[in-house]
Amino acid sequence: MANSGILELRLLDTRSAPVEDPSVRVSIRRHDGRLLLRRTLALAPAVRLELPAFPDAHALHGLLEPTRFRAREIPFLSLTHGETVRRDLTVFRRPEEWRARFDAWADLAGGDLAAVLERSPGIRVKGWKVYPELTGAAWDAFGGEREEVPKAALLNVYTRLSTTTAPTTRRSWFSFVRQLLELGRERVIAVVDEEMGTIVQRIRADIASFPDYRRASAGLHHENFPSGYPVAKSRMFSVKTRHEKGNLQLTLAPSVDPSGRETLLLDADIDENGRWLAHALDVFKHRFTGGTHPFDIHEALALETASWPLGYRLARPGSS
Repeated sequence: MANSGILELRLLDTRSAPVEDPSVRVSIRRHDGRLLLRRTLALAPAVRLELPAFPDAHALHGLLEPTRFRAREIPFLSLTHGETVRRDLTVFRRPEEWRARFDAWADLAGGDLAAVLERSPGIRVKGWKVYPELTGAAWDAFGGEREEVPKAALLNVYTRLSTTTAPTTRRSWFSFVRQLLELGRERVIAVVDEEMGTIVQRIRADIASFPDYRRASAGLHHENFPSGYPVAKSRMFSVKTRHEKGNLQLTLAPSVDPSGRETLLLDADIDENGRWLAHALDVFKHRFTGGTHPFDIHEALALETASWPLGYRLARPGSS
């Protein structure tokens, strides 16, 4: 090419480590949409593409479509003759290409999640079955084909609840959880202390004093509560953290347990449509089916900070 430059692309995972992919489709277009290049190649871990330089072409942009990671747009750029432009692009793992490697019970023992699990007999996985206990060897065995998603969802929600401080207190939201009842793809249903309801109601009543929160609609969450715990829609209430806090939605519902004792239920989830996740994904091209996969939440949490104890990592099938 008489007038050209080099675009060097490197993909990084959410921990900023370079990644490799056996087959990546790359498309590059000019500012007017004209296709300049379409090629499939291996990424190990960087690729170099020779492209037309200014003034022959400017405002180049494109799309990377890896096999093991979600597609990622290539932001606009221009090249001058002989120039090399390097771009590091962070990518989320494609859930179906990865498996969860969960921390062992021994790593949880003595912590607050372990304590709650120990007082939570009969946890139900929504749409599947009830587990008499999820502690010790039972926790380590929990994670099969029908269990991987709800276990990951539990650890995602736990991570967010345990690292978010309840306003007017020095306690995490998770510290109010007494018992886990049900695990789903995106949410956890639990019994919580009455004080949690008082705090959430206080936030709703004086929302202007709590800029990290906003009122949220609770009615759509009515069907999430277990059938053995009757809930009146009119008594439910909910708040949602704003995008910079992770779009954690807390929906509370007064109820009675199967023995007739008054109790307060929590439906906790990280909102799949929240602005935080959209912001975290930024220009990632992705399609969700059946709701956001817990692995996407894991990736977004990992991207936000490397210090949180997520409780699992993502690995290729068959790897250690």
